[in-house]
Amino acid sequence: MIVSDSGVLIWLAKYKLLGLLQKFFDKIIIPYSVYKEVVVIGIKKGYNDAYEVKDKIDDFIFVKKGKYDKKAMRKVEKSFGITLGKAEEDCICLSKKLKTMFLTNDEEASIISNKIDIKTKGVLYILLRAVKEEIVKKDEVLKIFEKMIEDGFWINPQTVLQFRELIEKM
Repeated sequence: MIVSDSGVLIWLAKYKLLGLLQKFFDKIIIPYSVYKEVVVIGIKKGYNDAYEVKDKIDDFIFVKKGKYDKKAMRKVEKSFGITLGKAEEDCICLSKKLKTMFLTNDEEASIISNKIDIKTKGVLYILLRAVKEEIVKKDEVLKIFEKMIEDGFWINPQTVLQFRELIEKM
């Protein structure tokens, strides 16, 4: 079981790779705020990835409604001069409550999470693991990665080089 933010779901759904999450984690838990961002707003905007995620709800992606005590997390945000969005805050609080890892591509959400002892991983971890476990071939992951960058996936240029090197070494 793992908690996921919007970005990981969107990018994996865009390339029909949501099934990797099920293979690696069995259950994906998302707060309602993530469901709203990805599915409700995504469908209104006509994004195909929104339908991909919607099709997996109650299959292996489960929506957890509730309110979260954000006091401790907001104190950490303030100390770093960071203001996260509602979905990121909800994910961090839900991860803390469930004592599980948090999937996010958001660097600031990772900083806050790590500071309050929540481990984070992102979509690149999922792609690397898929190659390592021989679920997806190296060349296919590299093509997906290049397409992600073309499609607007923001990533530090140094991380691009490191990711390519890791894939090549596998």
